[in-house]
Amino acid sequence: MSLITPRRLGVREGVLSVFLTTCLPPVTVTLVALLSRLWVISVDILLAGVAWGCYLQRRRKS
Repeated sequence: MSLITPRRLGVREGVLSVFLTTCLPPVTVTLVALLSRLWVISVDILLAGVAWGCYLQRRRKS
């Protein structure tokens, strides 16, 4: 988490973009950064669903 960056700019995406611009075109770098963010969000949602399912299952057993 960074307190000095704007709200919609992720530090991870920014660093990824800086390093990738040395070897890839800007359009590709942007696409990779966006797909990276979508991947992280998808995994977060999936893990939250698994945790919620485990919670519900444990709650039924008690």
